[in-house]
Amino acid sequence: MPLCLFSQKQDNVWVSGYDYNPGGMKEGIRFTFDDSLVISYEERPMDFANTSACISDSLGNLLLYSNGCYIETADGITVPGSEGLNPGIMYNIFCADGVGYNLGQNMIMVTTFDTTTKYHLFHLADNTPQGYLKNIFHTVVDQNVNDGTLNTILKNQPVAFDTFAAEGLHAVKHANGRDWWIVGPKERSNKYHIVLLTPAGVSTQSQIIGAPTVFRAGGQIVFSPDGSKLARFNTRDDLRIFDFDRCTGTLSNPVFIPIQDDADIELYAGLAWSADGRYLYCGEIKRLLQFDTEAADIAGSKVIVAERELYYCPFDPHLAEMELGPDGYIYGQQLGGSFCMHRIKYPERAGAACELQQHYYQLEFPFANLSHFPNFRLGP
Repeated sequence: MPLCLFSQKQDNVWVSGYDYNPGGMKEGIRFTFDDSLVISYEERPMDFANTSACISDSLGNLLLYSNGCYIETADGITVPGSEGLNPGIMYNIFCADGVGYNLGQNMIMVTTFDTTTKYHLFHLADNTPQGYLKNIFHTVVDQNVNDGTLNTILKNQPVAFDTFAAEGLHAVKHANGRDWWIVGPKERSNKYHIVLLTPAGVSTQSQIIGAPTVFRAGGQIVFSPDGSKLARFNTRDDLRIFDFDRCTGTLSNPVFIPIQDDADIELYAGLAWSADGRYLYCGEIKRLLQFDTEAADIAGSKVIVAERELYYCPFDPHLAEMELGPDGYIYGQQLGGSFCMHRIKYPERAGAACELQQHYYQLEFPFANLSHFPNFRLGP
């Protein structure tokens, strides 16, 4: 079970959505998790496509967010020196026109405390003519201890050199409760790059383990809430689960779960853990699957929780990317921009009792991005 620490609310605010106004302010969607989720709308300079990362302070006050092109403060001010994130072909296409970067789960933001407070962004860029995600980059924003001003002190520094899978990146706290592990899988491979962030800097190791992937398809890679397991999923390469050692940063006991169905043609997928770390949910666009990771036969525990409902909601009602919220619910977005958001109400319950609520939130305008967070509440 996760160890919850008091006032670790760095994932308290999610910034999303867009109501595009060329040359002017963009109205965004703000999800604030306090006693209950509050959805509000507010104008900001930044526009979003599929890319999003944000972080709040330990009390839950929004500090920074990024659309993959640059970083902005909670007041809508560009962090000095942050322009030009993720340089390459996609940046030239989207960011130059004022639109956000167009990759999902390619960025994750964490914080460290030493002599000052630093916010670390680890990110992947679509930066080759072939459309490969090449290298894990590291960007650092430093907060002045005296006046709270924020400045970019490191940008686009490569820390792992390779091509990376479209499932993206995820992070988990080191067993000491202070440092961070960041994991990114190599594309079409069974190699995993594992980055360690400490107050002394960044180091990188790699590991070859389990069944290799074959395809280039969007999905998700996610640590369990207690950090003991890592899972990754896309509909073409199916589901992989590993044990993870938070002391050494090593993977072990690989489990490959083939899923043969008509979702094999889909290019995108979603993945999320229940808060107790038992159930895995796989979004296959047209249906939602549940797996019991405590079962003796995980593959045999598969349950089709729900089929996609063709409900009136502009754009297709996909069951795709998901994120476990700080309130224990799982939230699901639809691809390409939609006015609706799904919710899994009881993720710790088996089968249909988990209660997938499709199109639960009806929004005023579409959103296409969903921020991804590590478990900031995880202790030593």
